Amino acid sequence: MRMPEMDGLEFIRNIKNVRENIPCSILSGHQQCPEILTALDNGEIVDYWLKPFDKKAIEQLVLKYVNNTAGS
Repeated sequence: MRMPEMDGLEFIRNIKNVRENIPCSILSGHQQCPEILTALDNGEIVDYWLKPFDKKAIEQLVLKYVNNTAGS
């Protein structure tokens, strides 16, 4: 969620302004984060992963979204 220039949700919102239908996920080290839950409820993100995460599961998720949005 925290980055030098902006937080992760602001970054995602900027992406969505350019390409609305791109699926976005957040990787976070914070288990309790109301902003992330709100983003899930609002459809701004499709998934929320806690660190440490399963690299193989993330790779499969990314491939699924790439394959589903390839024609978009």
